[in-house]
Amino acid sequence: MCGNYLAEPVACTPASGWEKGQVENQVGAIRRRSFVPWPRFRSYAELNAWLMDRCIACGRRLRILNVVDDVTKECLAAIVDTSISGRRVARELAALVTRRGRPDLIVSDHGTELTSNAMLAWTQETGIAWHFIAPRASRSRTASARRSTAGCGTSS
Repeated sequence: MCGNYLAEPVACTPASGWEKGQVENQVGAIRRRSFVPWPRFRSYAELNAWLMDRCIACGRRLRILNVVDDVTKECLAAIVDTSISGRRVARELAALVTRRGRPDLIVSDHGTELTSNAMLAWTQETGIAWHFIAPRASRSRTASARRSTAGCGTSS
């Protein structure tokens, strides 16, 4: 058999217990590589749906970046991943700008990926204005203060 495969036989040391586990691990790796079918997809949408199902099945938290046009309320992009970096956001926005054209203004919250150095460099490079909305806590405080002031004005 060794002559058929042109391989030299390596003698195993019977006193070493770790060799059996190593051989079984290598056999398992060969079986996984050889006998497990590779998934095939007709389109990228089908691949993305399959990957989304796999991510949900494994139980990891997903981050979703939605890019929405404020005028038409059209979702221009939805990026789903377990982690989205500032570089990834800059890359996706650059691709979106080439597809749809340059916007006058981008409005976002204070997410860590949106306040990164990569995003600062991208906005300076492209010259697109960026506006950050007020954090939720300060907005709700302002709204309640306005309500109470308006209420006081009408009651007296």
